[in-house]
Amino acid sequence: MLVLDDGTRLAESGAVFQYLEEQFPDPPLIGCTAEERALTRMWQRRIERRITEPLYAAFHYGPAVEMYRTRMVVLAECANGFKTLMLDGMAWLDALLAGATAVVPEQLTVADIGLFVALDFAASIGLPMPTGLRHLERWFQATTERPAARASLHPRSSQTGVHY
Repeated sequence: MLVLDDGTRLAESGAVFQYLEEQFPDPPLIGCTAEERALTRMWQRRIERRITEPLYAAFHYGPAVEMYRTRMVVLAECANGFKTLMLDGMAWLDALLAGATAVVPEQLTVADIGLFVALDFAASIGLPMPTGLRHLERWFQATTERPAARASLHPRSSQTGVHY
């Protein structure tokens, strides 16, 4: 959640990314042209649908089920299915990252940032990336080397070295 100086709260990642992009456009993390923005949004949404949404659902319905039970409908029996969807999404993306340095070719975008944060969170709650996803592992390690990424790693992840 991003809380603005006037107290406004932005709780959705897409809204936060858009706000930050417009307030701090350099370097662009969504894109400068219509084509760049469309590609970024396309990849951001694909990663959400295939990896991050199943991850967060597995968390809500699994380890955090009691915390969320009073706030929303929780279906604990669905947690394993969401984990399976998340792992399938990781395998899908691994194949697409062969030879790539970023999710959107040749530029760091909000698609990379959202994925990085999700994978770090997953490791911190006991849902690490499975071994053998070498392209995704390489991408994650390269992203980890960025100063901003190192500063944002979850304490439990950085203590364990985030070994997948």
